[in-house]
Amino acid sequence: MGRLTVKDKQGYWTLKGVPWKDLCEGKGITKNIQERLTGALCKLKNYEDLGYSPENVEHIRYVLEDAVTELEKCQGQTKLTEEIWRYLKM
Repeated sequence: MGRLTVKDKQGYWTLKGVPWKDLCEGKGITKNIQERLTGALCKLKNYEDLGYSPENVEHIRYVLEDAVTELEKCQGQTKLTEEIWRYLKM
C-alpha cells in the first residue's frame, strides 16, 4: 500500500484524495471520504497490532542507519547495504 497522505499545492498535508475543506466540521461524509478514512484507519490499526507507533518506526530507522554504517565499516558496501540505503531513502 502506498502513501495515504500527500502535500497539497500550498504545502499542507492531507489525506490522499480528500481535500482539507472536505474534512471540516459540518461537511457530510461522502462514500469517497468514508473509503479514504477507513483505509487510513485500517493501516494505522495494522501498525498498532504489530506494536508499532510513529516513535517506534522513527527509532527503528535510526538504529538501521547506524547498523548499516557499522556493517559497511566491516564489510564495505554490499548488495545488502545498498538495499538498506535504498529502503531508508524512501
